[in-house]
Amino acid sequence: MDCTIMISWGLVSTLTGFVHSAGQFYAIRFFLGAAEASFFPGMIIYLTRWFRQRERGRAIASLYAAVPTASLVGSPMAGWLLGVHWPWLTGWRWLFILEGIPAIVLGIITVFYLTDWPLQARWLPGDERDWLVSELQAELQAKKKIRDYTIREAFCDCRVLLLIAALFLALTGSLGNIYWIPTFVKRLSGFSDRAVTSLLLVPALIGIAGMLINGWHSDKRGSNVCTPRYRSSLRD
Repeated sequence: MDCTIMISWGLVSTLTGFVHSAGQFYAIRFFLGAAEASFFPGMIIYLTRWFRQRERGRAIASLYAAVPTASLVGSPMAGWLLGVHWPWLTGWRWLFILEGIPAIVLGIITVFYLTDWPLQARWLPGDERDWLVSELQAELQAKKKIRDYTIREAFCDCRVLLLIAALFLALTGSLGNIYWIPTFVKRLSGFSDRAVTSLLLVPALIGIAGMLINGWHSDKRGSNVCTPRYRSSLRD
């Protein structure tokens, strides 16, 4: 499923470079949102199939560190591409076209390399595969003994609703930053596109370090593991 999301995401991103009207832009942005919306939730589910709870904080932090890492790599490239005028297309169009290609290529690679479950991973040694499967299965059974939620029950839980609200507000703030901070920095500084994109490397580096440290700290303290107090609250 993730490979389909990546390929469609990359294709729509590439097509964005060929829009010529406001209507086309609105339509392509709608399809881009539809293509990318399920990627991160799908990856979180995927990681739960491969990492035990005690390592899951670091795994998810490594995944989310890809966001500032993309800024770290993409910002200088974007600054350079905005200034080019290759045949028939201006720089901003090349920016969308070229940013979609890696997603398409990596999506195709995942079809042949990534497996949905550790049990299907022939590239893992047999003893490691069996150990990982048994560990994850034991965790799953332990959680089901506490309480086995249906999807409807999960969405009716007030804690889940609070987490959804918190995530919505966090994403609203972070996306506003991602989309508009280059414009703000350029207006305040008066620097060129390349200078502005170079300045944006600083928050990207801080973001990478912060996410990885937070994931490590979460696993060390067991913040992402059901504590006895939390298990008691589930029973109630």
